[in-house]
Amino acid sequence: MFSKSGVRVVIRDNKIQVTGNEKAKRRLISHFIMEEAPHHFVDRSLLTQNFNRTDVEQIEQIIKEELAPSTLKLNDYALINLMMHLLIMIQSLHHDDTLLSRDAYSSWLNTYDAAIVTKIIKRIENVFNLILNKHEREEIHMLFHANVDHLPLSDRDKLTTTVGDNIVRAMSSLFAEVQHIFGIDLDNDYFVFPFSLHLNKLFSRAMQGSSLNSPLTESL
Repeated sequence: MFSKSGVRVVIRDNKIQVTGNEKAKRRLISHFIMEEAPHHFVDRSLLTQNFNRTDVEQIEQIIKEELAPSTLKLNDYALINLMMHLLIMIQSLHHDDTLLSRDAYSSWLNTYDAAIVTKIIKRIENVFNLILNKHEREEIHMLFHANVDHLPLSDRDKLTTTVGDNIVRAMSSLFAEVQHIFGIDLDNDYFVFPFSLHLNKLFSRAMQGSSLNSPLTESL
């Protein structure tokens, strides 16, 4: 498991030493937390067991307060997942372990969403007495990109602006294939808007090489 994670674990003088790039180590920590959770379902109580309770409460408050007046939203599972990754990041930074590099991605938040995340970053820096470098800031932007949804859209013209041309084209191609093979027309507003947002998050996670390990898949 450790070799696949990109880190190396050794025991020296009865101490466990973990070596590897910082993002791989953080990913390993999140994996351990997921494994600890009943049915791999991480909830708020598990976060308070693994992190300082005050830190958990503060990061949750920051996220909820900044997203409340916006069109961005998080379901409960995505919120806990986002909080877990941010808490791991904060804990690492308090131990002087920071990202020195990260992969570049072509998919980013739009200007409106990015401004909200930037406000969240500033509050995190102030509350937790941190100074985040460029790579840490980009990492937080990508974490939000992979987890947030928008409030239901009602205007087709805004769809491309929200999810991007590549998602709209991929969705149109998929709809055409479904129509051709199964004779089912999926091109209606009740399906198009939520499905496009879902595809956008899947694309973002794929670009990061990450995923959400939903416990529901184990019962399928």
